[in-house]
Amino acid sequence: MNARTAKLISRFASRTTQKARTLKREWQTLSRKAKTERRAKMKAAVD
Repeated sequence: MNARTAKLISRFASRTTQKARTLKREWQTLSRKAKTERRAKMKAAVD
């Protein structure tokens, strides 16, 4: 494996990890929103 391919592979890997991280963050925020909405609905039903 020469230096050029190594550089390309490392760049691709870093990009994919960044994408995965952003996706994870988005999913976490979405799940948190859903949880809060569900809690609000439960409170409304109780009241």
